[in-house]
Amino acid sequence: MRGQLNKTSKKRSKKVFYFTIISSIIKNGALPKIGTKQKLNYYVKQLKTNGLIQKKGYATWELTELGKAYINKKEVKKTNLDALVQPNTFCYKRSKKNKEKIRGHGFMWRIKTPLVKNKSKLLKHLSKHNPTLTKTKTIKLFVFNHNVKIGSRSIIVNFNPDIYFEANSAKECFKAAVYELKRLIIRLENILGYSLRVKGKHQFKACKKHFGHLNNEIAKDLVKKKVCVSIKQNGKEWLVVDFSDKKFIELETTDNERNIVDSDLTITPFMNKLRSKPKVLDEMEAKIERMENLMLRQTNLIEALTNKINTSDNQNYITNFKY
Repeated sequence: MRGQLNKTSKKRSKKVFYFTIISSIIKNGALPKIGTKQKLNYYVKQLKTNGLIQKKGYATWELTELGKAYINKKEVKKTNLDALVQPNTFCYKRSKKNKEKIRGHGFMWRIKTPLVKNKSKLLKHLSKHNPTLTKTKTIKLFVFNHNVKIGSRSIIVNFNPDIYFEANSAKECFKAAVYELKRLIIRLENILGYSLRVKGKHQFKACKKHFGHLNNEIAKDLVKKKVCVSIKQNGKEWLVVDFSDKKFIELETTDNERNIVDSDLTITPFMNKLRSKPKVLDEMEAKIERMENLMLRQTNLIEALTNKINTSDNQNYITNFKY
């Protein structure tokens, strides 16, 4: 209980700092005098790194266009500023040459929402955001360049295809994507004018996601040879060699149910082992060949014994033989 209270108080403390910094910049165009200089610099750096604030001149600050899109003077008190700050793991640039990283992309989300009873009224409320009504009676609009479709009980979000999340593992990529989704949810709540929480919390799941191993040597070699590779298990694809948008050569895990595990616990360890022991595939092939030869000898032996029994004059032995 005590640990939980400490955790709650720390969360509140962080929110107070973010709230104070943002409010001071909006009101005075300057940073507030709060806490120690080191602590203030830490929170300012978080906001600056995530592109929400920027230095205008000597001792003067302002919100960036992105910051203005997230928060304004009316919304600052009800905005969860803590959730706006995420690790600086997502990017829009290609990774450095010969450096293998994981690229998370192609994210599609389903957000469970309270029931929308009057779509005509909601459509009118959203008029300044250029919404459209689709054939399936869902309201479509773009938020932070992400494709958002509002249904009666859920919202479908397709992330901008030009945005990807790059990190050392698929798990880290997914975490960064979740942060981006949370920031979008906050903005959506501000636009819609009501909470998207169901039973006290935001409920969402990834309907689609892909994780590509960038600059993978096997993928490079196969793309160079113009060889298409799609690996399936029980008829379901889980690994492909992909050349996305003619920019990224990747060994990519595609099974939505377990592609984080496939990427981090199957592909990455195998590639690491392959790098440390380049002859591991030759060794595996030699072991498989030895096993096949052993099985062939056993099969030949069984056939020879069966033929001997079938040609035996002892018919009683054959009649009473039990397998």
